[in-house]
Amino acid sequence: MGPSNFESIRNSLVPSKVEVFVWRARKRRIAVLAELDKRGVDLHSVLCPICNQDVETVDHSLVLCSLAFDIWEQVFKWWGLGNFSNLSIGEIFLGNLSIHITDLGKKIWQEVEWTCGYLIWKNHNHKVSRTSIGMRQLL
Repeated sequence: MGPSNFESIRNSLVPSKVEVFVWRARKRRIAVLAELDKRGVDLHSVLCPICNQDVETVDHSLVLCSLAFDIWEQVFKWWGLGNFSNLSIGEIFLGNLSIHITDLGKKIWQEVEWTCGYLIWKNHNHKVSRTSIGMRQLL
């Protein structure tokens, strides 16, 4: 099971919905504004609705946005892995980090990575929907 073949990667420690999310994120098949725009969806803006600083891409939403960045920073610190700021979500999800731990430890680390990514995405969507509802109430 090599990390280059994402299709064959499974982790029995995570729920199937997390595995599906990771597969979709790696394939750029989650509903971020940049991907919707590529598919012809008429949008008011493609800027991240959380930080309004950059285009909402998969990597931005799951790694670079301040909401996600702070979480990854704490997770990497917790595991003693140092800086992660040059990694994409694909690199994080594939576990291509040079960490020297047992095979079980790597599986647990993958569980942490995948679950963090999934929870970041859920939190992102929750914040976006709350913002949208608040804006509609103002109109």
